[in-house]
Formats: sequence, structure tokens, C-alpha cells
Amino acid sequence: MLELIYTSAPRGLLQGRSGYTTVAMSAGMPPNLITPVENLSGYTFTCRDGQFNAAFNPVCCSYLRKQFGNMTLRVVSRIAPCGLDYSGRNNKIAHHLLLESAAELAAIPGGAVNLFRGGDNFRHEYCDAPRELPVRRLRAAAAPPELPAAVWRRLTGDA
Repeated sequence: MLELIYTSAPRGLLQGRSGYTTVAMSAGMPPNLITPVENLSGYTFTCRDGQFNAAFNPVCCSYLRKQFGNMTLRVVSRIAPCGLDYSGRNNKIAHHLLLESAAELAAIPGGAVNLFRGGDNFRHEYCDAPRELPVRRLRAAAAPPELPAAVWRRLTGDA
């Protein structure tokens, strides 16, 4: 698994970059993946800080299968507001998990959606110095209970 964290910072991980930039990523991240993954970090604020209730800004969660050259990656992303940045403007944080094989995802009970329920898989803010991230294991919440699909069974005969 590879990770990339993108937010606004006075200094990014890549030399000479500041503002919205990558602030942390896994050691060994292929350089040709950085820009395409950063491009998945878009966010539109519903309410600006100090305007109405900033809590109305949604948290965006996504799961994509993306082709990068000869690799198919499963990209699990959480993009959300995170207060004001160092310059006083609205800030967001985008945390992307790049699963390099279908087996990595298959090992998670409940699949990608369960990663969002697992607690500490995603950073909600980033105030540390830019850095490379250590390898870690994902935590999935207990698989949601299976509920009978009564309407589906009535319509198709197969629940």
C-alpha cells in the first residue's frame, strides 16, 4: 500500500513547493504517480470559514480503480475541510490510499467502504513537518451485518 497526503502548508515534501501540495507520502512512491494522485484532491467548499456554519462542508469519500501505465491501482480517498491554513484561508486535507493489488482490498472485510468506518485509516488534519510515511497496515471495522434482501428476493428469487 502507498499513501499520499495533500493539504495546504508553508512547505511541501517536494522541494520548492508550498500552498496546496503533497506534505507526506510513502517511501518508494513512483514519481509518475504523484501528480495524477494530487489531481484527485479537488474539493469545493459549501461554506467558507466564518460564513454560515462551516460544519456543513461535506466529507468526500471515494473508491476508484485507476490505470497508471501498466498498473491498476485501487485508490481509496478521503477529502475533507480542515479549518484554516497557515495563511488564513480555508484548508482541506486529501488522504489517498493506493492499494497495489486486488488481494490487499480482498483482505479487508466489507471492502473499501469499510476502510472509512475503521477509525484511524485517514488523517483528519496534518500539522507535522513534511515527511515520508512508514509502512503500516490498514484497520477495517467489523464487517457490517448481512441483512436479508427481502424485496430483492421477492423480485428475483435470489437474496
